[in-house]
Amino acid sequence: MEAKSFGNTVFLRDGADLREITCIHDALTFLDAWPLERRGPIYHTALRACRAACDGSMAPDRARGAFMGFARSTGILEKTAVSMEPWKLATKRGRVMPV
Repeated sequence: MEAKSFGNTVFLRDGADLREITCIHDALTFLDAWPLERRGPIYHTALRACRAACDGSMAPDRARGAFMGFARSTGILEKTAVSMEPWKLATKRGRVMPV
């Protein structure tokens, strides 16, 4: 399956972990693993949109919108990009910046 990019990454809070969804394939993988008892109309709308984007009958950005709507409705959408940990930031010379 060709990975059709979302353009902008969707960040999800999956328990204590942060998940990055970057393409239709990632979204479909995540949706396939979603618990059966938690699947409702918004889930099915996102699933149909991602499948349509996969076969080319819908633009990936529209499927991204449907997927984000699902994530928002379930409370797992991370609203802003998560910042880097302070120890991962470096200056131009490669020295670690003090916090």
